[in-house]
Amino acid sequence: MSEKLQRNQSLEPLQELTTNLVQEMGGEQPEQRINWLMNQNGETFGRMLLDVNGTARGLVPEEHRFDAEGVQAGMVGGSIPPDQEDKVTLLSELVQSSQAHAQKRLEEGADAQTVMTELAVAIPTVVNKLHLFADGNGRTSRTLRMVLRDGDQITLKKLTHWLTKLVMRSMTQPRWSS
Repeated sequence: MSEKLQRNQSLEPLQELTTNLVQEMGGEQPEQRINWLMNQNGETFGRMLLDVNGTARGLVPEEHRFDAEGVQAGMVGGSIPPDQEDKVTLLSELVQSSQAHAQKRLEEGADAQTVMTELAVAIPTVVNKLHLFADGNGRTSRTLRMVLRDGDQITLKKLTHWLTKLVMRSMTQPRWSS
């Protein structure tokens, strides 16, 4: 079996997850994704992140958990993520502030796609900085960014492209250490 075929097959669960997530959000339109976000709380959003991360890491559902206690993220002089017990609270605050931002921007007359594009930068950046997981934080953040920004425009080709970039970059850059 070719390496490309194996890589595409390994991405199929992630593509299936993103397709299901877009359906859970109510559809492909940015207005539907905003409505989904407005109905989230820290717990439901956290469960979604657990599913995305676990799928990206190839874990079975029983192994999906926030498991980054004591992990130091980054390269030289890397950042130190918050304590594990504070992460769920910070995740709830992220959801609430994202909802407030969306509401404010919509009231100001911004269109839904613009708001989702803004949130697709902000939310995954914070999720990655929180470093909720021992591995796969970047994959989780990038998947989240694509779902928030692109909705149903996520294809196996797009997933293959950005995961290949991520893998190639990870081979040339130092990783976090515990």
